Amino acid sequence: MSDRNPIGAFLVGFLVGGVSAAVTALLLAPRSGEDTRILIKDKSIELCDKAQQTYEETIARAEAIVNEAARQVKKQPEVETKQPDEPVNI
Repeated sequence: MSDRNPIGAFLVGFLVGGVSAAVTALLLAPRSGEDTRILIKDKSIELCDKAQQTYEETIARAEAIVNEAARQVKKQPEVETKQPDEPVNI
């Protein structure tokens, strides 16, 4: 089985694809250099904010999953291993 996290790989691919598309669109758009630089700056800030929001949501979801798993484990009855009173001679 792969050691890679499929959600993390998806997020990285999503971010790389988004950045690539944004850069391509900005470079091919008919704007002046100054307008393009301002737009790149604004979009990079926006992308950074979205990445931070996605990170925080992912951390919150992971914490919720861990807490739910811990709750389920605590709910399970403890399994006792009973030792025989006397050794069995064969």
